[in-house]
Amino acid sequence: MVFLILVVSSFVPPLIYMVWLRNSERFSKEPMSQVLKVFVWGAIFGVIIASILSLAVHYILDSFVDRVYLFGWDRDFFITLLLVMIVAPIIEEAAKGVGVFTAHDEITEAEDGLVYGASAGLGFAATENLLYGILAFSMGGLEVSLFLIGLRSVSSALLHASASSVMGYGIGRSIVSNGRYKVLPFYLVAVLMHGTFNFIASMQEMFEGEILGISFAFIALVIAIVFAVSAITIVRLKIMKIDMEPGRI
Repeated sequence: MVFLILVVSSFVPPLIYMVWLRNSERFSKEPMSQVLKVFVWGAIFGVIIASILSLAVHYILDSFVDRVYLFGWDRDFFITLLLVMIVAPIIEEAAKGVGVFTAHDEITEAEDGLVYGASAGLGFAATENLLYGILAFSMGGLEVSLFLIGLRSVSSALLHASASSVMGYGIGRSIVSNGRYKVLPFYLVAVLMHGTFNFIASMQEMFEGEILGISFAFIALVIAIVFAVSAITIVRLKIMKIDMEPGRI
């Protein structure tokens, strides 16, 4: 029963976001079956690919970092910082982006890439929510787990959706224009967005103390949520704007 509660709380918010973004199009909405397929791809294969690659890179960093000067930083903290701010965004955005290509035949307009990119990201985020929720449950019980999943649903889940939608937009433009537009710049923007969010979310561990009597952890959390909500709002407005443009390219 507890596992079922964690699964539902982890997957329902991302699924609602997925439908919300998919319905942002007024013309030629994407087939729900295909959008769900990309969501599932992100939730399963995107997570598996990212996990395997992250473990491999972590092993390499673990053996390499002893050979470099760490500027006085704690070794484990330095490795974690690299993984969170650089490695994870690079690997995860690539893994989620592959899922968009599974909907290649359905992408006939540029905003389709935004929708499928967001779907892949939301599927990825849903599984992440569940994994972190299970970990939190083992350490603090159901209440702590549900609280963490709730926070992630209004922060990292929206970030995953917005960052991967940028990657998806690049894929969509490339497909619609027969390769005239390149995917790499959009991928780099997605990585930058992801890395920026992770940096904000990690500030509470990098800096301690208070600002004007307010805990730095709370400030970092608020900034991260505002960043994620702003990003997904811009994505939705972009979907609606392109959808209304003549030619919709």
